[in-house]
Amino acid sequence: MRSVILILFAAVALFAQSDQDFVRDCFNGLPAVVHTPINNPTGMQLSKSAVDSVRSADEPSILQTVDISGTITSVTDSACAEFEDDDGNAACFDRYFFLYGKNKESMVKKITLSNFKAYYETENPMVKALDSNWIFISSEEDVKEGDVILIKNYSALYADIWVQNICNYLQRVYIAGDVSINPEELPAAIKKRTLGGVPAPKFHNRDAAGKALNSCDARKAKY
Repeated sequence: MRSVILILFAAVALFAQSDQDFVRDCFNGLPAVVHTPINNPTGMQLSKSAVDSVRSADEPSILQTVDISGTITSVTDSACAEFEDDDGNAACFDRYFFLYGKNKESMVKKITLSNFKAYYETENPMVKALDSNWIFISSEEDVKEGDVILIKNYSALYADIWVQNICNYLQRVYIAGDVSINPEELPAAIKKRTLGGVPAPKFHNRDAAGKALNSCDARKAKY
């Protein structure tokens, strides 16, 4: 029995040593890893630790979604993902995005939207990342200027994650969402975001019935 325990201990120690050697080789035994850091991707979340898991409400993930709608004002075919380098300069690459849920890569279109609305109950990282000038859809979607678009469960995420077993970084752009073009009706707004040049709501010194409130700030209605 003692000999069996010693054999198992030796095997575990050998495995641990091999694993340590592998980790060390990521930096010493292989050519230097060339890494382009990703900063502030436009209209996207940025994940450096996970892609499709949510451990907290503030953690970026492709599973953090929002419903959006708007009128298409421009369409850019073969779009890329825009981000900043460490010097603050804009860069743009990765023309092939991974369509999460469809498990395939695709070129994408970038659309800009007016009359932009976002529907959500609780603000999440995708809501915060939204930019109505940078909405991504699959190149397979047949859209044109003037179309009204509704995207349910929309999400866009740039992954910049160190992967130990390949001694390199995973850098891939993910998008998700169910697209409807010119839907018969749009959902009732839960929240409305003012983004991408959409005019900010005006505040009027009147109550909901239209009665003047003079200098009373506490009851000003926003509409």
